[in-house]
Amino acid sequence: MPKFYDTKDTFTDSAAEYALLSAVRADPELLFRLKDSLPSDAFPTYGGTWHGLSAAIEGKEPLPALPESPAMGFTAPPSDPVGLADYLATLTRSRRLTALYDRLGAALHGGTLTNPTALATELAEGFGAVAAGLRELDMERLQWASGLLPKVLADAAARRESGRAVQGLQTGLAGLDTQLNGLTVGITLLGGGPGMGKTAAAFQWAEHVARVEGVPAVYVTFENSPQNLVERLLASKAGGSLESIARGTIGEANLKQAANDLTQTLHRVAIIEGTSRLTVAGLKGKVRQAMNTCATTRALVVVDYLQLWAKASKELAGRRDVRERVEVLGAELREMATALGVPVLALSSLNRDAGGYGKGNSKATLDALKESGDLEYMADVVLLLNQGEAMVTTPDKSVELTIAKNRNGATGTVSLIFHPNKMTFTEGKKVTEW
Repeated sequence: MPKFYDTKDTFTDSAAEYALLSAVRADPELLFRLKDSLPSDAFPTYGGTWHGLSAAIEGKEPLPALPESPAMGFTAPPSDPVGLADYLATLTRSRRLTALYDRLGAALHGGTLTNPTALATELAEGFGAVAAGLRELDMERLQWASGLLPKVLADAAARRESGRAVQGLQTGLAGLDTQLNGLTVGITLLGGGPGMGKTAAAFQWAEHVARVEGVPAVYVTFENSPQNLVERLLASKAGGSLESIARGTIGEANLKQAANDLTQTLHRVAIIEGTSRLTVAGLKGKVRQAMNTCATTRALVVVDYLQLWAKASKELAGRRDVRERVEVLGAELREMATALGVPVLALSSLNRDAGGYGKGNSKATLDALKESGDLEYMADVVLLLNQGEAMVTTPDKSVELTIAKNRNGATGTVSLIFHPNKMTFTEGKKVTEW
């Protein structure tokens, strides 16, 4: 006969809940000291009472009476309500974890384990969600600077001891990595005019992160098909062009060798074909899945590109206009980046009438992003691809990659060479700081 597992009640203490309710009702000011440390589901027995009491205190309304006191346990306000709040928060975290344990127990011993791989994936995602949820609780609470100081010092020491000259995820372009300290947690915007190579740069950086850093790169594409992106990379590694692979003129031996060389790297590159149903919450779960699969806490997320997702999204359809959609989407992606501790590289289209772009000189400046929802204020880093000096002897293009904003360092320009046939960038000769 199947056994049913339900251990989460082991981490429920109704008497402790009631005691804290009594303490807050007796001293309403306690609410403002304790609320940030209590998850929303910290009162499984008296949840309705807690939310009603909180709303009355915050709204300066008459306080509701508490239900009848439990027969056993706490019957009066405790002397240490702060410690009791921490206790209930710990129980909440334990309940979230044991729900996953119950799922595993039911599958193993209840006769429902038909797909071990699917169950393992579900549990890995679940544990990742619990960890991310705990981090989000910390994001929303008051954090006194004095309490953050020990972690800041510990992080600084860890960076020194790592021996890495660049702490973020490296793009493979040494000048850019040095200027930015690599791609770090937060939002990096990459903009540029048509044909400037935004997708080529983003996918090249994603491949480098997967190959050299050994962490997953999750690439969301609304413009190119996943197969097209892999074809570009394969052609480049085989020494050919996208056209040569499309026409079947590239050598078979070269393709097989390139595919063999790329196999391990591409196990860490996940491509999501964007649809109107994709949400940031859904993407967040997929990024957690990728990190769990690769057994790492680091990842790079690429969105190609921001405005196409905003226009397509059913979730954002009720917003006033595209500008507002992009603002909301950008804010949600930044929240995701912070919650997961990952860099998000978002490609962005530009306003042709701003910053001189579209007026004959093909130059993009920071204010060219304004019609896309004031993105420059939200972004941690803004990179703009601009045309460099003319190169008339080859199809290659001289490109100036402008670091128009860098929240954590210097701005300036990095000279690059764009090779359109191979869809790759190499470094030019100079790096200029402003």
